[in-house]
Amino acid sequence: MYKKIRIIPLFLFLFILLYSQKSSAESCESALMFVNKVSSEATEIISSEKYTKNQRKFYFKKLFIDNADFETMGKVALGKYARKLKPEMTEEYNVLIKKLVIQMIYNRLDNEEGNDYTIINNSCKNKGSKGIEFLVNGDILGSDKRKITDITWWVIDKSNNELKVLDVSIAGISLALQKREEFTSFISNNKNSLDALINNLKDKLN
Repeated sequence: MYKKIRIIPLFLFLFILLYSQKSSAESCESALMFVNKVSSEATEIISSEKYTKNQRKFYFKKLFIDNADFETMGKVALGKYARKLKPEMTEEYNVLIKKLVIQMIYNRLDNEEGNDYTIINNSCKNKGSKGIEFLVNGDILGSDKRKITDITWWVIDKSNNELKVLDVSIAGISLALQKREEFTSFISNNKNSLDALINNLKDKLN
């Protein structure tokens, strides 16, 4: 009886360990497939010659509205100031963040008119211990298939494999962290006013 009591917990431990490793691998595979789909559609839109520039921007915007979590992006960009965002400011701030992030990603990827390049995402790893966030790494290749620079996607599984983009880093520059530095500096230089930040974003984007 004593041996059985010792064996069963060990068996359960090994089962849980193997299951969690398999689950993590499957989640990363899903994240990799998701990012490949988004990045493929993004480059197709940007390099398409059948669309005007305004049409490319329209379809690019729709792609990221469908596949990015702008609310969380906005909180990441605000950093320590996120908890000070009043409910009546939240909707307007999120709309502005959506415009800003889409514009930034588009401009970073749209190097030239009709630029012909591809994004190859080739690895994934877990970010954090909850098993719902992932970093997918890849390369941006030119028309000659030579590497231009690297790209990293921060992805979150919101619920039941509903994957969303949280951040994009190109050439090691994170959009979220770049905005956090800018926002933190601006807010601290304007009497810690979030209203001043929102008005500044409105002036730039509207």
